[in-house]
Amino acid sequence: MTIAAKPSSYTVNTGQTHCPNHLWLIDEASGTDLIDKGSTGGYDMTITGADWATDGTHGPVLTFVAANLDHADYSSVSGLSGTQVIGVVAKCTAGAGTRAFASVCDPTVVSRHATGVMQGDEDIEALSRYNAAAVTCVTALQPTFGWDFLAYRFSDTTIDVSVNGGAWTTQAVSHSGMLAAVTRVTLGALNHSTPANYWNDQICAAMWWKASKSDAEIAAIAADPWQFLDTSALTSQQPQFYRRPNTLLRM
Repeated sequence: MTIAAKPSSYTVNTGQTHCPNHLWLIDEASGTDLIDKGSTGGYDMTITGADWATDGTHGPVLTFVAANLDHADYSSVSGLSGTQVIGVVAKCTAGAGTRAFASVCDPTVVSRHATGVMQGDEDIEALSRYNAAAVTCVTALQPTFGWDFLAYRFSDTTIDVSVNGGAWTTQAVSHSGMLAAVTRVTLGALNHSTPANYWNDQICAAMWWKASKSDAEIAAIAADPWQFLDTSALTSQQPQFYRRPNTLLRM
């Protein structure tokens, strides 16, 4: 699929049906902050190492270099429960390792996280781990290696993955306590581990819904990941001219 161009000027319609709780539009174009513009907000991320670039379709984007441990994160998450969904609009570059596009974790324990990754050359996967061995969910759908919408859905009992709005591929887990342990959300890294676990390409937006999304809902979001951006109020208006009445008297 082709991801529609991100508008260059907009306001966020936080009341729109699919507006995420947390939304990083990566439109700052400079600096080390990513502002959370979602309906709940408050999770402003700090960029570490990733460089700003300009994409011809999506405008400002962040370029992540795995060897440099580039990432962006917010480290005061608390109170998670139920089902969560994280999606990113990202480019995928084939390569070795488990490249994480997004992750939530307990940063004090490497084995506690829920993460979306590209594995090796092509597989998009979601990993869930809470102390024991990781449970892996693999979708049969592959990225286009252009701009793709990658999403994973997670809870203490399931881990799911979707590519470009394809139906969720679901794997059961038994990781009671994992969500309650989460304090960090990261773009571009799996619990800040080894270079082989860091993203190695660009990301132009990230979204987090603190609720489940059905097959139909994730398909609708992937079809238009900018649907909660309102450009109508920014349409320029034609200037209005006032014509002064002729007050001269003919003699």
